[in-house]
Amino acid sequence: MLAYQNVGGLPSASCGADDGNWRPRKGRPAMWHRRNARVLTAGRSSRLRLGAIVGAALTACLGLAACSSSGTSGGSNPSAAANSGTTNVGLLLDWTWQPYHVAFMYGIAHGIYKAHGINLTLTQGQGSSTTTTLVGQGKYQFGFADTSTAVLSQSKGVPIKNVLVIQQRSAFATECWKSVHVTSPAQLKGHSVIMIPSESTAQIWPAYLAVNHLSAGSIRVVSASVSNKVTLFVAHKADCMAGLLGEDTLQASLANSGIGAPVAWANNGIKLFGYSIITSDSVIQNDPNLVKRFVAATVESWHATCANQVTSIALFQKEYPQLSHTAAEKAYNKDNLSTTCAQLQPPVGITTTPLGPSSAAQWQSTVATLKKYAGLNSSQPASAYYTNAFIPHS
Repeated sequence: MLAYQNVGGLPSASCGADDGNWRPRKGRPAMWHRRNARVLTAGRSSRLRLGAIVGAALTACLGLAACSSSGTSGGSNPSAAANSGTTNVGLLLDWTWQPYHVAFMYGIAHGIYKAHGINLTLTQGQGSSTTTTLVGQGKYQFGFADTSTAVLSQSKGVPIKNVLVIQQRSAFATECWKSVHVTSPAQLKGHSVIMIPSESTAQIWPAYLAVNHLSAGSIRVVSASVSNKVTLFVAHKADCMAGLLGEDTLQASLANSGIGAPVAWANNGIKLFGYSIITSDSVIQNDPNLVKRFVAATVESWHATCANQVTSIALFQKEYPQLSHTAAEKAYNKDNLSTTCAQLQPPVGITTTPLGPSSAAQWQSTVATLKKYAGLNSSQPASAYYTNAFIPHS
């Protein structure tokens, strides 16, 4: 049985319904899943709306240490782990179940984590910011979170550190209708771009313009909300959309074949990371061997998943049939994972190995970009936010 848990998924303070190990069953709904509205509505950005709905529940259930009857992170049985020679480990995800989480499921199902002495439990999250906070508080040993969010949290005093960059390229992208013939940043001049003012793409948009020598006045920005960004774009209320590869850009292209291929910002000057593994300073100090084993198992799991994408998606769809009913859903699942695996590769100009030690130059670029455009206010050098010490040598 795959060890999954569902935290903060119900809009009440009660955790009892999902205490302990949880395995999805056919017909069981994915509570507060950001893809509930599917292809023609917004994807990742739905966290803003849903986060407010479940905020009270998440406050009451600050992690499995609070919600689990065993009182241990990950909700596992410590004596069972001791008897089997494994360590119970809790990994808090960035958000609710998505195809790009399947690498962790694959590692559990195929015994990769077990081979490294780890009994891993996955828990759904409520956004990367919450994940970084709970990992910093010691509620979970590890977290899967957006790297830029983790840097901003760490700069505000959350005691965490990045121990493995998974996606060496960020997911930011611009996608346009084929009829407007925009395939490069320079061609955006004179066109309209739809985005949500509060979303991450909008925060990095000024950096994208500056790096590509574009003035803000040369492009008309159309504001949208969480609930209507993709639907407005599909209705051609703007020539282009700023979005995320494999998520809202994928939803739009699946909805209308007249929408062209997305242009990745990572290939046009925005050298930010995507998702990473974080852990707390205390785990690094008190159990460095666990960090080393977890990172090694995660590297192995991601390599295996991306090398066996058909098998991996079959696993995801078996575990979550409610997210795999229609042809559009199945196409989304397949392409979401494919896009995620492509983001393991470094951006243009960076020479690093996928799932290997991350680039000091890219970390410096990430920190510099966040300082200039995202409110990072810290005198720490880029090297303070990460370590490559636990990554296995190839």
